Amino acid sequence: MHTNPERNARDIMDLSPDTDAAVSPTGADSLPNEIWLQVFDNLSHGDLLQITLVCKRWLQLVNRYKLQRGSKLVITKRNLKKICDALESTQFKCKKVEVSNPWSEFNSVECQFLSRIFKYIGSEVVHVKLHRVSTLTVLNNLLPKLRELDLSDSWPDTRAMVDLKSFSQLTTLLIPDFFTIQSQLLASLTQMPNVRLQQLSIRIESSAGDWLDVLAKHATSLRWLKLGTVWLDAWASARLKFQHRLREIFRTFTQLEVLDIGTISTRYKRLVLENICEKNRLKRIVLSDNSADALEVIVRKWSDSLEYLEIKRYRETENDAKQLNIMSGKLRSLTMYDTNGLADERLLYSIAPKSNAKLTELKLSHAQLTRESFCHLTQRLPNLVVLDFRELQSTIADEEMINIFRYLTRLRQLFLRPCVSQNDIKYLCSEYNISNLKSLQTLRSCFCPIKVLQVLNLTHTFNELSKLHLYSCPRIEKLSSPTFIDIDARFPALQKLRFYSLHCRSSNQQLRKICPRLQKIATDTILLTRVGVKVQIHAQRNALYRRKLNAFCIQ
Repeated sequence: MHTNPERNARDIMDLSPDTDAAVSPTGADSLPNEIWLQVFDNLSHGDLLQITLVCKRWLQLVNRYKLQRGSKLVITKRNLKKICDALESTQFKCKKVEVSNPWSEFNSVECQFLSRIFKYIGSEVVHVKLHRVSTLTVLNNLLPKLRELDLSDSWPDTRAMVDLKSFSQLTTLLIPDFFTIQSQLLASLTQMPNVRLQQLSIRIESSAGDWLDVLAKHATSLRWLKLGTVWLDAWASARLKFQHRLREIFRTFTQLEVLDIGTISTRYKRLVLENICEKNRLKRIVLSDNSADALEVIVRKWSDSLEYLEIKRYRETENDAKQLNIMSGKLRSLTMYDTNGLADERLLYSIAPKSNAKLTELKLSHAQLTRESFCHLTQRLPNLVVLDFRELQSTIADEEMINIFRYLTRLRQLFLRPCVSQNDIKYLCSEYNISNLKSLQTLRSCFCPIKVLQVLNLTHTFNELSKLHLYSCPRIEKLSSPTFIDIDARFPALQKLRFYSLHCRSSNQQLRKICPRLQKIATDTILLTRVGVKVQIHAQRNALYRRKLNAFCIQ
């Protein structure tokens, strides 16, 4: 790939043609632009920035309407003016925007810059995520096509007098967990008769009528619903009246596919599950816990449609183990947190009583597995793509890692707690090592699996791995010489790197040249971000020096 090094330090927004760029690669000239657009449309924004350096034709294609709108613009207090100045000379459009100012409100000058930015790009924006509700007052009448408004992480502030009436195309509304903000948002939403939401997050508040009216109005159009409980009326008569209406509303749902009741109380969890009818083909359910026979209701109604199940607090009972056993071979994703020592045969009976080729994602915390049970589990789940054992109660040692590398070769995301083995590294040097995971994209583990590649002198390259978290462990700490990571040779697609008590052999210039997609570097508890400009980083244990960080971010 031919590149012009003078362009490396250019601003990320500067996508104007470069007359000195190299010509298109031989053999590629004959492909029509439509083919290249389909290829490029699958790349991340970081990759798109790199291919703009190949040739003038590719630069122009990347600048096209379809590709530019696949990026998300992240606006912060730090980059506000810079973005505003860049947009005056650049025809940049995007569909997704995040305004990230969680720590403080924008002042009057900053609000003017923000208003100017959205006057340039607002006509095409369909998705906005805000961290301050007051920002809505700046965006009124600037987002005619807005469909998705995410306020789930927003903080209330002094100017939070919100009004949604100017967003007539709204289909998604995610509301923060603050009573006053929800009341204002829903009061505004009730005055928009033509809006039909498809996604909604809302809190149950029996004393406020607006949220019940909103839920009733959008019951037939909602496909995604997240419910939470704030507080309920103390009087029994009020509760009974409220619960009666709630039952009636949930019986009118017809198109629901995702239901998140992960923070709801047991009483209302049961009420919701019992009154949503089977014709809602639920595909994903998030539960706060498995009490009140919730799993039995779910299996009875949605065993044929359910694909994703998450239980935030699982307490095993004989009946619930039976229900999970029934769903074995039907679920694609299973997440069980705080399983309170669920172990061995009981765990295998619930998740994988026999070979389960359907399950592709498994996340467990506080479960216990002997080596034998661990081996059986990995053998019975051959198609796992995501395995998250970072909070497993049982330990991880050589045999467990070898079983993963032997049987779970389709893994793309692997999260393990640091191993406890103090054996020589040669005990991990098997023909079944991490190089078997050829499609790995995210790795979080101790350094041992990577060290094995060095010991065996394997030159395997992880071409798809973009996120890497490496930790020290007892075995690595015993090494007398410093441990090095050959980042440049093994992880050319790396975007996010986090390491602890490990030393990077590659120089900063090498990292920039061979890992051009690298965006985030973290050591211990310190996190740095780099997008598009030079960063000089020297990290050794807890000492970290930084020279310059770019303030402009597009994801």
